[in-house]
Amino acid sequence: MALDGIVKAIEAATGVPVFVERASSRPVPAADDSPVPPLERINPDPPTPAARRLVRRVRRLWNSYRLGHDLSYFRGLDAERNERLRLPVSEHLIYHCLWLTEFYTPSEAERMLRRLESIRASMKISGATDFTASVREFRSSPYGGGWQNIGYLVPTGARSRFMGPDIFETDLPKGVTHAPVSVMSLTPSLTALVVQFIFDDSVSDEYVSTLSRHHTTYAERKNGVIHFPGPKEHKRHEAAEARRRIRVRCAAWIKRTVPGYFAAAPGLDTYPALEFVTLRDRLPLDDHSLDDYMEVLDLCDSPYTWTVDGTFRLRRGNWTSRSERVAVLAAREDEVHKWTGWQGLGHGWTRTGVMVGLHGFSHFAAALAVDELICSFETELAKVRDQLSLPGLGRGDTNISRLERQLGGLSRATTTVCPELAQVVDESWFAGSLRELRWQSPAIPASAPAPGHSLLQSYRERADRLVSSELALRETLVAGAQIAAAREGLRLQRTARILAAVGVALAALGLVGWDTVRHGLDALIRTVFG
Repeated sequence: MALDGIVKAIEAATGVPVFVERASSRPVPAADDSPVPPLERINPDPPTPAARRLVRRVRRLWNSYRLGHDLSYFRGLDAERNERLRLPVSEHLIYHCLWLTEFYTPSEAERMLRRLESIRASMKISGATDFTASVREFRSSPYGGGWQNIGYLVPTGARSRFMGPDIFETDLPKGVTHAPVSVMSLTPSLTALVVQFIFDDSVSDEYVSTLSRHHTTYAERKNGVIHFPGPKEHKRHEAAEARRRIRVRCAAWIKRTVPGYFAAAPGLDTYPALEFVTLRDRLPLDDHSLDDYMEVLDLCDSPYTWTVDGTFRLRRGNWTSRSERVAVLAAREDEVHKWTGWQGLGHGWTRTGVMVGLHGFSHFAAALAVDELICSFETELAKVRDQLSLPGLGRGDTNISRLERQLGGLSRATTTVCPELAQVVDESWFAGSLRELRWQSPAIPASAPAPGHSLLQSYRERADRLVSSELALRETLVAGAQIAAAREGLRLQRTARILAAVGVALAALGLVGWDTVRHGLDALIRTVFG
């Protein structure tokens, strides 16, 4: 039996005979035996150190046996799971492009224009379109909505493969064939730069190659519980890491070349991103089983999946949680064939034709990125509010001055950008793309508000709330500064009174004379102590 084998292993390891109590070995109590008091049954003699060591050894042996048994069971399923999670031969996934959005305040926008103009000057291009003057012109307008296509950025040495005057060579990230750039004036104080990084096949292979790797289940302990991560967990983590590396490469180019608001945040994967993926057979962002390669690639449905323009599906975040920063735009190839956005451009069904048709999604990417901009404002304002509630803040004006400096930069953004954002959401040119959003899940009732309408309403309400919160924090800081100044004034008054008293005492000593005071003190001491 298994128990006899464990007993023999313990006796061989410890050299101590182990007795196993069985039901047949228990003595039968006689009729005249006196009953055992309950306290003796509840509180037996404490175990000896040798017995405790024996129990620990038995527990370790049992846990090792069960761990090895369970791990062997799961590893026996690894071959089947690895094969089931591979990309089928008939399937073809293309990671077409990635939109990244950067925002600029008026001072940052001038620096961005100078950087782009330096790229143009280095290429010695003198086209008829002066995009710097165009951008400054629509930024000086009291209304938003102006936009300007800067041109196409291509890798160094690849300009001969493209036609047109607005082709600029630069050091693009690995796997990027070219990158259309657009500058948009959302409000008079907020300018957006949207870069569409268009990839070659190497980027798609980098994303899909994670499915072809073979992984083995291993055991790990988390919070006292043993887990067995298998091939699905490994491949899902590697696929997410591959997508993150692609975004980081593109974000590093923006942060190095044309930095703006999001470039000041720590890290590189901080830019609002919109990815575009197509498949040949399977329907992306649809209802799939959880034990499937679509789950590994993070292309399953979620409660936050919408349809755009009646053809594409859009999901923000992954299928388990919602993230406002990264969104996925996906469709099947036959759906893109029927899409009217790229038809009539003279390119036919080619990757170039699809990319030309999708260039209009730059406005859509910028509108989605406003959500992350407001989130960053809310986060920074919450940090100031939390620090303001710390105990001992009013003991001096050092902390208040630091918070005032921290709130100063945020106040310039909230008092200028947020009121303008609350007004721009009502403009048709801004809300046009977002209003086309529809719920993907049929479980959503028809009476539910459209997601685009809800998103625009949240923009308006959060922008107004930020302005009022900033004003309340500003008033709190002013009141705290006044209290700290009053406390400091009282402290200075007490110090002045003490110094005045000391001065009067010293003046009295000077008038009376030190010898007289000394004789008086000696007489007082002799009187008191004899």
